Amino acid sequence: MAPPFSKQFIEPSLKRVRVLFGGKWIVDTKAAKLVWEHPYYPTYFFSTTDIKKEYLKPSFSDSVSKKVFDIVVGEKVAEKAVVSYKDEGDLSGLSKIIFASMDAWFEEDEQIFVHPKDPYKVEQGIASYYSVRLPDSGKVAENVVWWYRTPLAECIDIKGLVAFYDEKVDVWVDDEKQEQPQSIFSGGLQPKKMLDHL
Repeated sequence: MAPPFSKQFIEPSLKRVRVLFGGKWIVDTKAAKLVWEHPYYPTYFFSTTDIKKEYLKPSFSDSVSKKVFDIVVGEKVAEKAVVSYKDEGDLSGLSKIIFASMDAWFEEDEQIFVHPKDPYKVEQGIASYYSVRLPDSGKVAENVVWWYRTPLAECIDIKGLVAFYDEKVDVWVDDEKQEQPQSIFSGGLQPKKMLDHL
């Protein structure tokens, strides 16, 4: 059963998590937290003591409850890569590192290339996304189709199939145009508004 999403949901990760940047381990911990900021997938958060302070440089932040940091290793800089929370309820004392700003992430000894897997959902594999050029207008619909080159064993039947975001394309079933759903993927709802919508 998936956790409730009426607000942020936090639970301990059971994995050793390491974060690499500029050839240095920025984080190496067995105490990471999985935080659902929205209902789609979790993000790793860390105790502020788990992030090596020698690589943190304060960055601009206009928030009293959040501090933003650059990560600096030698000449290499990841700007605004860390957000630390203070007086934010359950997030107080925790920090989030922007996933794409780092060189590599590891769970145990295995490198991961996207956000952590949601332990409450069946993962199908790593998706590849594609844009489509519309023949009549020449406009490009960004990232509207995806597929799994090597789906996981329990989802092998989807191999070779493509999927489209119903929120971004017109879909007909039995000659009847379907209503486009409103979700975070349609661009109409932001994660916080999406939680209110559910």
